[in-house]
Formats: sequence, structure tokens, C-alpha cells
Amino acid sequence: MHTWTTVESENDGKAAEDPLENRVVIRDLFTHLSKNSQSIILAFEIKENGEPIMARSTCTIKEVRENMLVLHNFKNSLFLKNLKKGVCVTALLPYKQENKGGLACIEETSNNEITIAVPERLFSVRDIRIQPHKNEPIGLYILIPNEPTTRYGVLDISQKGIGFLCCRDLPVGSECCFTIMLPDPNVVVVTRGIIRHKKESCASYQYGAEFMLHPWDADNMAKYIMKREREIIDLLRGR
Repeated sequence: MHTWTTVESENDGKAAEDPLENRVVIRDLFTHLSKNSQSIILAFEIKENGEPIMARSTCTIKEVRENMLVLHNFKNSLFLKNLKKGVCVTALLPYKQENKGGLACIEETSNNEITIAVPERLFSVRDIRIQPHKNEPIGLYILIPNEPTTRYGVLDISQKGIGFLCCRDLPVGSECCFTIMLPDPNVVVVTRGIIRHKKESCASYQYGAEFMLHPWDADNMAKYIMKREREIIDLLRGR
């Protein structure tokens, strides 16, 4: 089961520096992926207890038309059944040692495939993360010199990093000590991390940090992410 999740916004930090906007190059990129039967990930927003989360599935490109992509071989059939004409999705794909994402609308659907417009632009995405359940939040504590122990709000998480809210102005590139409390499995992970992304948001900041995990901790993180994937699949089943 894959663990790609939420994407970095095209307006968020470094992701906005190098968007790919040449439609011919973008179409050729999808054509290359199609010829090599390489998978891409399609993601769209659903609601869980009133909160937005991202559902996703791998698929392959059956055909590249002038300005359309025909997608099939969805790993998660429940995902495909929830897609309707007019729904906006994000296509996620590899490109030159990094990941790119592009927004598009669904033009046609059938039992086994969908057709979407070729994205007009591709923006860089970070490691793709999953959002915690609202009723089972992840506990996050950061060691900040001369500051009391404070729990911070977790936006999303992956095996490589975490997105969170913090009222403190932490420099990009700075190293912090993180304590993460996972609800299931019920374990505590203590690790060093580096602030990679920063975005001011109202009275606080949105941060993205990269972890330096011990393999045992990485395994527990993977177990949590796989559990959340199963919960999202169950959510799709009930829609």
C-alpha cells in the first residue's frame, strides 16, 4: 500500500520556484510515462468528520491525446468509483529526481478508466504526507531553548517528515529535536529534524520538517500511515 499523501501547495515556499508551464513539454512527459508503463498517483479531496483529507490511488496512463489523458489500472477500485465528471484532481508524477504535481478536471468517466485534461502547469511537491484523524490527533513537541513544553498542531505526516503549525519563528534550515506521539500504534518517536519549508499563516507559521529517523521509528511511522490508508479506503467505501 502506497504512502503518498498531501502535496505542497504551488504557493508554498520552495515549491513555487520552478513550475513547469510548457504544455508541449508536459504532454511529452506524460507520453514518456505512458510508453514506459510508469505509474502516477491521482489524488482528490474528501471529507472526514467535516475535515478535508486527500484520497489517492496509483494508476497508469492508457492514452495521451492532444490535451487529454486517459487513465486506467487503478490500484484502488473504490477510488475510481468516487470520481465524477467535473471533480478536480491532482496528478502526481516523477520528474528529474523530484516529484511534480498538476491540477486537472475530470472530463469523462467509465467503469474502468477516466479522462482528465492535461495539467496546464506542474509544480514541485515535497514528500507526500497523510493527514491524521481529527479524533485521534498526533502529539507533537519541539525542543526550543528557553521555551516551555508545548504541544503543536500536526497538519500531515510521512515516514520522511511532518507538517505542523507553530507560533514561533523557526528559521528554514535549522535543526530541532521532535517528539511525536502516534495514536496507533501507541508509540513515542524522538528524532532530529530539519525545517525545510515555512509559510506564514495568520498568527502562526506552517512548517514542513524532514526527519532523521532510526529504522525502528521509521517502521512504526509506516505502520501508522498504512493504518490511516485503510481508514481512508473504508471512508471511500461508505460514500
